[in-house]
Amino acid sequence: IDRSSPGNGWVGNHRGVGWARKTAMNAASAEANDQDIILCLDADTLCSYHYLKGITDAFDAAPHAVALSSRYCHPAEKDDRNSLAILRYEVYMRCYVLNLSRINSPYAYTPIGSAMAVTRKAYRSIKGMSPKRAGEDFYFLQKLAKHGEILRYSDGMVNPSNRLSDRVPFGTGAALTKGIHGDWSSYPFFPFEHFNEIEKTFSCFPTLYEANQETPMSSFLERQLNVTDLWAPLRNNSKNEKQFVRFCHERVDALRTFQFLRHRRSSEECESLTDENILGKFLDTFYAQDPDFPANILPIANIFDDKERLESLRDYLFKKEDCIRKSSVGLVNLPRV
Repeated sequence: IDRSSPGNGWVGNHRGVGWARKTAMNAASAEANDQDIILCLDADTLCSYHYLKGITDAFDAAPHAVALSSRYCHPAEKDDRNSLAILRYEVYMRCYVLNLSRINSPYAYTPIGSAMAVTRKAYRSIKGMSPKRAGEDFYFLQKLAKHGEILRYSDGMVNPSNRLSDRVPFGTGAALTKGIHGDWSSYPFFPFEHFNEIEKTFSCFPTLYEANQETPMSSFLERQLNVTDLWAPLRNNSKNEKQFVRFCHERVDALRTFQFLRHRRSSEECESLTDENILGKFLDTFYAQDPDFPANILPIANIFDDKERLESLRDYLFKKEDCIRKSSVGLVNLPRV
């Protein structure tokens, strides 16, 4: 695929990482069979030597699955601002997915473009990747989650680069670029109580099939979607409660979940909270009594400036998430209809 020689470069809006992934994956799809697997990696991403075998083994063990969100861990060898930034960003991502797992969200995976795989059949079924300027991996996996099961574990791991980047408006590279200058406003930690509000909304889905009721997310979703009745159209198009619950999860998807958390984080009640406050309370509530919890983590004060403590926390959260990925405990998929 030649996109670098004169006359073959990216033109206009057909450029960026989304178009690069789409172009490569379309080419792979054109040559593949339905049972083949299309993998995404970045040029500067390392992976374990058995990564490919781990992926094929995972799909062989779950032939119904449509995609895989692989295990990952960013390198942070140096004691510098870049390493501090990537560790903080990874702790942020792991807290996010651990909370989603805790509330049984169907979107409890981490969308990293260099750590995903999809069957050719599923890729064609969802009409390929939407070539976003950024976040193409997020929207891609969200489409796949609505189509079928996304695996969260394979016997292998990727090590994405911790390079800075200003080529995309958000994502890892953009987070690091802002983060090393102390700007984490685009990537705030979210109070676990706000995830509980999403869980409460999920619990209302079966009873919403019978009649409308207020949920913790109702007013936000009505404003966000510009509708006055969230559930009646879903109810009218559902054959049964199970299908209705699936439609509800498709409406309250990964994007709406993230938007709701951003909305709640910006509320007046959170003005006095810091990321350290939120992280400390989360750890103290769910993990501090664990015998394996590192002794140097709490109290949480100044942890974002301490590479040794921050790396200990990252490694601990990696292990907690890895156990969930491997066992699938606490994870659900959209109801099959």
